[in-house]
Amino acid sequence: MGHPTVFSHLSETEAGELENDLTALRVESDELNQSAALVWLRKDRIKGDAQLHGIVLKAPDRVDEIARNSFLSLFPDILRHRAVRHLLPESFDASKPLDAGANHPPRGWRPVPAIGLAAEWARAMYDGSFGTDPRESAAAVRDRRAVAALAQANDLFHSLFGERYSSLFCLSSPDPWCPWFRGLFNTTWVVYAGHSRTLWMLTLTDMD
Repeated sequence: MGHPTVFSHLSETEAGELENDLTALRVESDELNQSAALVWLRKDRIKGDAQLHGIVLKAPDRVDEIARNSFLSLFPDILRHRAVRHLLPESFDASKPLDAGANHPPRGWRPVPAIGLAAEWARAMYDGSFGTDPRESAAAVRDRRAVAALAQANDLFHSLFGERYSSLFCLSSPDPWCPWFRGLFNTTWVVYAGHSRTLWMLTLTDMD
């Protein structure tokens, strides 16, 4: 079977299957990257950026079962897998993370309920960045901003997943897990859509 280099948390059989048999295909997401939500996030982060990447996992049949049981630890391993790594930008090399020790210790990944995912995106849109502080606006302006953020975040969610929630496994982290994060304030949302076997990453970085 060989000696798997990733998926060390899985059984030897599962690790071997994923290490040897996992292949991947990049999702062409130009239209999604120009969605109103992504344009909003980038516009607010003048010194940072927002990116969306999708990867279809051509994997053993048991990948969905493994995702259900172990997605919290499975995702970081998938990022390091050779089949996935070469599909992402060079600066997304998860084997070379930034040293976050000067700011705060790594906080890791936390599960996100699928039903709350779009709301978290909307909150990031509403809060803006260092150049945007909704609290300085009039109440009516804040209300319009909130309504627009919720609508556009939901539009992006439905473009990606339709009305499916039960087949989504979602995580979030503030950690700078790769060299792309040059800012001090970072967020990553990752979603594995079991119905399409697609892994989606929405990443934000920002600095003052």
